[in-house]
Amino acid sequence: MLKTKESIELKRQKKWEMLKKSTQFRYDVLLNKYRAKLDGDIEKRRLKHERKINAYLNKKKVEYQRRMKNEIREMENKPPVVYKKRVSPVKKPLQFAMELAQENAKLRDTNAEGVWRCISCHQIKEWKELAWWHRYTRRYSTMCLMKENINAQCHTCNYITWPMGSVKKKTETNNEYDKSIVKKYGEEWLQKLKTAVYNYFHNKAKAYDLYKEVPKLIKENEELWKTKNFYCPRRKWRELWATHEEVTLKK
Repeated sequence: MLKTKESIELKRQKKWEMLKKSTQFRYDVLLNKYRAKLDGDIEKRRLKHERKINAYLNKKKVEYQRRMKNEIREMENKPPVVYKKRVSPVKKPLQFAMELAQENAKLRDTNAEGVWRCISCHQIKEWKELAWWHRYTRRYSTMCLMKENINAQCHTCNYITWPMGSVKKKTETNNEYDKSIVKKYGEEWLQKLKTAVYNYFHNKAKAYDLYKEVPKLIKENEELWKTKNFYCPRRKWRELWATHEEVTLKK
């Protein structure tokens, strides 16, 4: 069959139409996958919040019923019923130490009024708007307490770095974090953090002696709170740790 101008144009037109259809199909498949994932994430969060709300309401319901009964007993000139307090489960020593180290990092990075710049976006944020974030994940149990690895960061930047976030935004946020670490501590500390990650994966890192580290962190926490004016510490770390040690020794 001889080629003509019309046949060539028709052939290319058909190929172009096929390309448009296949491209649109691939895009629709990817979009549906993304929608399904997003809907799944929203549903998980909804269920999580529902569980929290129900647990809180059930707890308050029991508390109000007990108060009501005691008020009635008081009207009837009867002694109040003393209920046993529910003892919360004891956290693992590493989790306890990490929460304490995170609070210390946030206290260190804020001024006397609890205001400071986010380490990633550099916007000025108040205490409630700041989180404490590990540059390298806290799952690395041999470096999760390193002071240089924990810095105050706003909740927005913290959310961007979660696994479900955009890879591009996550990379930009982490790069800005690295620049801030270099400005704050020096280039050598960024290299030390990377070396610590390498040692963790190659089983060369030493584990923390938590029964020595935690008292140091508690002392540091108490000293840091003395420099703040906005509110008193909500947690009495020293008493919590003493209770924790008692429970651990009994076990």
